[in-house]
Amino acid sequence: MPVHDWTRVSAETFHDRIVAMIEVLSPGNKSSRHAIRPLLYKDIKDPYDIINLLLVDVYPPGPRDPNGIHGALWNEIGTEEYILGRERPLTAVAYLGGTVVQTFVNHFVVGEPIPEKPLFLTRENFIRVPLEEAYMAAWEDVPPQYQEILRASS
Repeated sequence: MPVHDWTRVSAETFHDRIVAMIEVLSPGNKSSRHAIRPLLYKDIKDPYDIINLLLVDVYPPGPRDPNGIHGALWNEIGTEEYILGRERPLTAVAYLGGTVVQTFVNHFVVGEPIPEKPLFLTRENFIRVPLEEAYMAAWEDVPPQYQEILRASS
């Protein structure tokens, strides 16, 4: 089935189970050890369930994720340590689940567009997620007085 025909994939194909998730982190997800643990284990609880994940972290690494959220996740599921370069600390990563997890990682900085990422439905089918376009469309709907507050806090 071609990628662009993903709408033809029915619920029966997946036996009424979740096959993919998009997780956009908030500061609260990384605010404490207590907060980060459920995030990690929710996302990696059983790689054999083949849950595919698109994770977006627009907050710099902190004490609980010194190598970014991807580094924290990879330390739980990977066989190698992941080291995040300090010059590009923000992360967009697509995980293709299964017995061997594949990752598609991009790092970026504030001011650069958030990279487009795939959200896998199966090993052969995915949806292209235009993260920057979605962010900009959402930003346009934020009332101007709140845009000013948000600009001032960054």
